[in-house]
Amino acid sequence: MIPPRRTIAIDAISSVLGGGITVMACLTNELVRLAPRWRFHIFLTASELAEQLDPAANLELHYGKYCGSGWGRLLRQQLALPIQVSRLGVDAMISQFPGVMLCPVPQVMMVLNSFYLHEPPIASSRRQAMKVRVQRFMFEVGFRRVQCAAYSSHEMAGIARRWTGPSPGKTVIAYEAVRPTFWRYAAQTDEARPGVPPYFMAVGTIATHKNYETMLRGFADFCGQWRGPARLKIAGSFEALDAYRAGGGSKPGLIGLAEELGIADRVDWLGSVNADGLCGLLARATAFVITSKLEAFPLTAMEAITVGCPVLVPRNTSFPEIIGDAGLYHPTMDAQALADNMLRVVQDADLRQRLVKAGTERVRNCTWERTAGQYLHILAAISDGGHCACGLL
Repeated sequence: MIPPRRTIAIDAISSVLGGGITVMACLTNELVRLAPRWRFHIFLTASELAEQLDPAANLELHYGKYCGSGWGRLLRQQLALPIQVSRLGVDAMISQFPGVMLCPVPQVMMVLNSFYLHEPPIASSRRQAMKVRVQRFMFEVGFRRVQCAAYSSHEMAGIARRWTGPSPGKTVIAYEAVRPTFWRYAAQTDEARPGVPPYFMAVGTIATHKNYETMLRGFADFCGQWRGPARLKIAGSFEALDAYRAGGGSKPGLIGLAEELGIADRVDWLGSVNADGLCGLLARATAFVITSKLEAFPLTAMEAITVGCPVLVPRNTSFPEIIGDAGLYHPTMDAQALADNMLRVVQDADLRQRLVKAGTERVRNCTWERTAGQYLHILAAISDGGHCACGLL
């Protein structure tokens, strides 16, 4: 039973990229819908997030346009946000990494990323590795300040425990969930998956831990075995690629690698794609492929599964926990194993159907209604001075 009245602050200041924006928008929309007598104040800096929020009488937006840099956002979160929360008479708040150190009310910290918890750090340079270690230190300090830390997978909570130690009554697992757009698409479409030409779909920004080099090498090995037409389509925000295409930057390393491997004419860099467009791309794909070295929660893979797309995933971090038997696995850095799985899924229609069927069962309860309900119970518990009671570890 959800208490009738609460005033809640939602810290979305650091949600500036696709994945974080998606999670915070979906969670906020569902919280507002499930608790119409609660009052919600969301603090944000990205206009893309504001555009994805449903208008509601019990939701108020506090949009900070002056926080363009990472440091600017951090300073607003740590210094300005506590003052605003105090003035609004908030009962509890949802914060993001690293929590709000001077928060005047109980808070549950959403731990959306795990790259700063890994040792050694997954980084492209010493400078980046040092930044990751600083972030981990900030997380450890923030963890001790919050009343509850919510992780998006058991695997991620286990990694964090190395730095936080045992934390009875403080750690919960709150899985992320599939966007409503994908559920609607899955319910409305009976579109048949094409046989040829096959294409593989990947989604994600260019980052070191995404490991696109292995994906490109795997696709090149696949093309060496599969003599028919095939394509790799990659959707995401690619600032360096956009600058290069506009004549204002040097050639990105991944473009050079694709040329070196002889597959540049088979790789489509799609740029940003909205949710409706992504649904169609995934539904028609032969398979979704991801080669990331770590994921706190493989949300895009679950969305691909929702619209009936088989998934090829690495056997690391949270993938086995979340995907289960609904995917084909490959070792993280093994391009040839990835190529072999690509070939299997192209050639074996029965295998594709088995993966789709297993995936349908896997995503059945992957809804934001379930996740938001869990957060509402946690917020009610900590605002009353108790421990988080849902998903307790």
